[in-house]
Amino acid sequence: MQKSLFLICGMAIWLSGCSQTTNLPEPETKIELAQPVAPLVQHLIFFDWDKDIPPDDVSELIRPHVRYLIKHPNRKVLIEGAADETGDYQYNLGLGMRRARVIENHFIAQGVSPEQLIVRSIGIERRLNHEGKAHSLPRNRRVTLAY
Repeated sequence: MQKSLFLICGMAIWLSGCSQTTNLPEPETKIELAQPVAPLVQHLIFFDWDKDIPPDDVSELIRPHVRYLIKHPNRKVLIEGAADETGDYQYNLGLGMRRARVIENHFIAQGVSPEQLIVRSIGIERRLNHEGKAHSLPRNRRVTLAY
């Protein structure tokens, strides 16, 4: 025990005596993020019950994604429509697809190539809220943008 303590103290004294520092050069090129991940970039677009009409601010919500995709023509985004668990399975699958297609059309209207867009519906799969209560259902009525 004393020998271990002596070694630790000796190592700490030796390390504190090192006064030389090495300055690393700054990188010449700025590293660019692989996707729009800024804290204020939204990846979820919510819809009203049984509607495929996007919110009024949809153009503003997808603007960072549009800029990113135009700047990076080799990148793709998955536009994934979802629904809450009210209604039958096939209806919700169709509603999720209609929601995803509406968002796809907004991307195309703003100049994004259709080849960069992957569109699908997940219906009620992968719910954000599993409670099944009226106040939790709105979070499941959405389109998710995933890279």
